[in-house]
Order: sequence, then C-alpha cells, then structure tokens
Amino acid sequence: MYVIYVLIASITMSFIYEYSGLNGIGAKNMMLSFLLFLFINILVSNPNKKYRRNIVIFSFIPVLLAICNVTKVRFQLAEISFFDVKLAKAAGDIAGLFLDKIPYTKIALILVVYVIFVILSKKYVDIIDFFKMKYTLEEQNDIDDKLFDIDRLFRLKYIKIFPLIFIISFFTFTSEISSALSTSSFGNLLISGKILTQTYLRKYENEEQAIKRIIKTAKKEELAKIDINDRLLKDYPFNKQNNMDVVIIQSETFFDLPKYQDKLEKNGIVVHDEHISDNLHYYQNNGISGIMHTPTVGGGTVNTEYEVMTGYGARYFARGSIVFTSILEKQTNSLAYFLKDYVGNMKTIGIHNHNADYWDRDRVYPLLGIDKFIDITMFTKEEQDDLVGAWMSDKTIFDMTRRQLEENPNTNNFILSVTVQNHGPFLGKKGEDIEVDNLSEHDGWEIRNFVSNLKYSDEQLKIFMDYIDSRQKPTIVIFYGDHKPDPNYDIFKNSKYYTENDRQNMFNTDYFIYFNNAVQDEKLTSLKGIHQDISAAALNRYIQILLGDTSPVSMYMYNYTKDPVNYFNKDVITGIKDNTYRDITTNFVNAFIDYKDFD
Repeated sequence: MYVIYVLIASITMSFIYEYSGLNGIGAKNMMLSFLLFLFINILVSNPNKKYRRNIVIFSFIPVLLAICNVTKVRFQLAEISFFDVKLAKAAGDIAGLFLDKIPYTKIALILVVYVIFVILSKKYVDIIDFFKMKYTLEEQNDIDDKLFDIDRLFRLKYIKIFPLIFIISFFTFTSEISSALSTSSFGNLLISGKILTQTYLRKYENEEQAIKRIIKTAKKEELAKIDINDRLLKDYPFNKQNNMDVVIIQSETFFDLPKYQDKLEKNGIVVHDEHISDNLHYYQNNGISGIMHTPTVGGGTVNTEYEVMTGYGARYFARGSIVFTSILEKQTNSLAYFLKDYVGNMKTIGIHNHNADYWDRDRVYPLLGIDKFIDITMFTKEEQDDLVGAWMSDKTIFDMTRRQLEENPNTNNFILSVTVQNHGPFLGKKGEDIEVDNLSEHDGWEIRNFVSNLKYSDEQLKIFMDYIDSRQKPTIVIFYGDHKPDPNYDIFKNSKYYTENDRQNMFNTDYFIYFNNAVQDEKLTSLKGIHQDISAAALNRYIQILLGDTSPVSMYMYNYTKDPVNYFNKDVITGIKDNTYRDITTNFVNAFIDYKDFD
C-alpha cells in the first residue's frame, strides 16, 4: 500500500506545483514534476514507519511554495527560486496596495486539493479496503500479499540509492538534466537550487585564475570585434572624456504607451491626447533612442538597475531572482567605478524617493561605487507629501537631481536617480483627466490614471531637461523605463502582441541618450537622431564606450547583449548551455576587477 500512496502523493504534488507555474499543467510538465516528487517522497519516507504522516508533512512545503509561486507569476511572469527568501520584506512593504490583485481563486484551488489529499491520507487504509470488498477473501489476501512484496522492496536501504544518484547527477551533469527539467516549474525551482550551490561554491575557486581565463576567452571571441554595421559605433573609438556629468534617470514603469496603443487590448485602444509623450519624442529625436529590452516586468526594478550599472545579466542566477537582495554581497565593477577611474574627479550619487532599505539599496549602492545615497528622509516635508497615489511625484526627484548638480559645480558628477511615481497600482493621478477608449471595465480606471501620470512625467521631464540644456557643463542624460506595468492588466492580457512569443514584448521599455548643448565633441553629437534598440545590460557598456572605453571585454559584452536573440536566450540563461557572457555574469559579480592587470 506504500507504493500506491507514494504514487498518489507524487501526482497530487506535481499537479499543485505545475498549476502554480508559468507553463501551467501539461503532460510533459506533469510527468517531469511527478518523477521529481516521486524521488523526493521515496527519500523522505519509509514503509516501515509512519510514511503517510511524513509525506503529508513534507507535502505542505510544496503547497506553500506553490502559493508563493502563483502569486509571483501573477505579478512578474517569473517563478520563485531558492534566492527569494530575502524578498519577503520588500514584498511586505507594499503588499497592502495589491490585496485586490492577489490570485485568490488559484490559491483557494491549491488549498482545496491539499485538504482533500490530507483527508484521503487519513482514510487511506479504509479506502483501499473499500475497493477490495468486490473481491473474494482469498483474492483480497492475494492482493495484500502482492502489495506487501512490492512494499518490501522499498524497505531495502539500497532503493534510496536511485533517487540519490539522480540528485548527484543533477549537480554533476548539469546541461543534460537541466535541459530535461527546464519546462517543469518544479524542475526550474531545483535548477535555481543548483545555481545557488554553484554560486556558493564559486567562493572557493581561484578567483584570479577564473577571471583571467574568462577575459582571455572574451578577447579572442569574434564578438569582441567592432560591428561595422552598428550605427552606434560609426565613430568608434570615442574620445576619452574628463569633463562630463553623467545623469541616469530610471523612470518607474515608464514606456511610450501611446506609440503602442494599436497593440493594446484585443483591437487596440484610443488615447484622446496626441501630446502625452511629446517631450520624450523630442529628446529621442535629438539624441540616441529606441526600445530597451529589460530583465523584468511588473516589478523587480533593481534587476534593470543592476544590468544598467554593471552590464552583467540579472537572470543568470535563477529565474525571477533579485540580484540586489540575493546575490550581490561584495564590491563589484560598475559604471560608477568606471567613471571614477576613467573620467576622474567624480562624485557618485544615488537618489531614490522611497525607503533606503527597499531592495537593499542602502547596503548595495556602496558595493557598486555610489558614495552618497539620498532616500525619502532627505527630501523636504513638502516633497514627501507631493504624492501620486501612494508614491512621491517625479517632480520631487527631478528637483533633487538638479540640487545635487548645483551643489557640486567643481567636480564631475554621476547621478543615478530612480523614480517611483508610476509604480502600480495606479490608485491616484496627477494632472488632467485623459479620455481613453476601448479599455475594460475591470481595470480601465487604473490605466486612465496611468496615462495621466505618464503625461505628467513627460511634462516634468521637459522642465528638468530645459535645466540640463541651460548648463555650461557638458552633461549626458540617460533616460529609460525600468519595466512595463503588471502583465495582468487587461490591456496586456487581452493583447495577442503581448501574449505571444513567450510574452517577450512585455520585457521592453523605451530609452534615450541625450547630450546637452555644452557637449561639443563631434563624435558624440553626430550620433543625434539615431534610433537603435538595445538591452539594459548593453546600455551599461555602451555608456562606457561613448566615454572612451576601448576594452575588448566591454565590446564583447555590448555586442552580445544588444542582440535580443542572445539577451533572451533561455538555454544560456538557465545554464543548459554555457558561453563566455554567462561566465562573465556569474563570475564577475562580487568581484572587483582591474582589467588593466589582465591586459
């Protein structure tokens, strides 16, 4: 009877967990998940003991994980991983705003299935006896004998060797087994555990030798060469800059919604205001601009932040992991460090009009070379009260960025300004009402608020950029949206454009790079008006290249990550396939490298 119970328990657990995942319930997913749970159930139980109690207790763990998984999938199109333990606090800080969006129906179904399983477990012997009643007593005894013989096999200790061999091979022959497991949600959870183990063990490697090997390989790769067809590199190498302010504006949930209005909802929406993004379009047309591919959607802001700051991929540790909270522990090369070393005389400042410890920024920013961090407590009371829904307005952060530039006129300045105004849910609005047709009754009111707030952001952007243009100091401004809104808004959920191709179109926003009037370098100003798509990771290396970086490693990273085929390559991201960029991403985090030492 033990074997039958273990099979039933494994089927139940696989249904619960795969139901919670990105790919849902499918024959292949269920079979893979079933085999995984079967191995684990054999390991945690024994027919000689109270196996039903042990399995029921163990099964509560995947139930809890499934509830967390279905919630994360709902908001971020990403599954939970072993790296998510530290996310509880960040999620709890804003959970109250999203209570109406939690997938209660799916959570309820998961709990109902589990409760039924617990009841069946308690009545298991009675149920088996009930089904045996249709047989004669002799036949019943014969069935009992056969079941006893099968169960006796599992009393032998060597039986547990087989699942142990699988677990060992999972960590040894990673590519082959990871490839087989990657479609299963529970398999992906285990893959993240494997990556967590690898990340931990990497601490004991000879770091210098590993880095030297990777840099040597990157330099020899074809991708380390200049792409003559890349219009952004037409005047490469660029001149080394030693008198330049660099300002990054990471705009919360910002994208050029009116540009995509025909692709939203089933048949498009109609925004009755042609001027929502006028200023964005001006700076795009008078700078470098295009679509920016991002590692996240609906949340996980700091993963985009991490890629823009380092050039390293945020998704190579586990699907859905947050690098700031789970991976980044030591000093790591970044744009801030590059500017200090290469441009020189550089003050590095981070600004975020929210709590300092949100996503561990207060701990991580110093590791990325940001010397001064301005959080919500350093804004005036009036600014703290300037809210859009639950979030401080973009005006407050633009004003603070301006003040920091004015306070340091005799140095070069790097400022990373991270806004929060357009963070969902869109409970309030700033500015005038804007009529939008073809929205659903369900959440259309939120989208109308969002559209109004986008226009307000665009207006505040112009005020700030007018100030930038008035400066005598050469200044480069990099502006981009960190991610698109919650993917379960009806404008996306009902759109074929945003649901096809693994929802890849959800993972992009818009960007521009703008040089103010004081920038006279012709190699830079000749780039104005170029439209070319890029990724968040590639943007990091391109900024460095614009300022004079000629490292072949930077060129390799830029060339690899600018291509969306590479950027979204699931096999490389999940570790099924390896390559040099994956090696760089997983080995160079928590490592501070002087590239010149390896030249």
